[in-house]
Amino acid sequence: MATSYLVPYQTFRSTAVTNAATAATAGKCTLIGWNIVNLHSAAIFVKFYNLAAASVVVGTTTPTDTIQIGANGTALLRDGSIGEHYGTALSVAAVTEGADSGTTAPATLPIIKLFYD
Repeated sequence: MATSYLVPYQTFRSTAVTNAATAATAGKCTLIGWNIVNLHSAAIFVKFYNLAAASVVVGTTTPTDTIQIGANGTALLRDGSIGEHYGTALSVAAVTEGADSGTTAPATLPIIKLFYD
C-alpha cells in the first residue's frame, strides 16, 4: 500500500514573471516562503502586491514587499511557521530597480516559486 503525504501548502511557479504583474493567487492567502532564482547578470527586485494582477501598475502601485536577489543568485525561504497575509490576492513582478517606481524588466527572467496557504 502506497503512503500518501499531504503537502501543507500550495505553490505557484513561473518562469515568465516580468515587469507586468502576474497573478500568483486569485484570492487571499498567506505567503510562507519562496525559492527565487535570478538568471540575470545583475541584481533583480521581486515585488509582491496585495492586489489582483489587473489592478497593479508596476512603477505606480506600492508593493507590500520587495526582495532583492543578487546577480545569478537565489533567495530561498521555506520556513512555513510565519507568513505575510494577503487579504485580496497575491501578485508578483520582477524589475531591475529597487525603488517602488522601478519598471525595467530583467533581460533574463527569473524562476519564481512561491509557497502559500
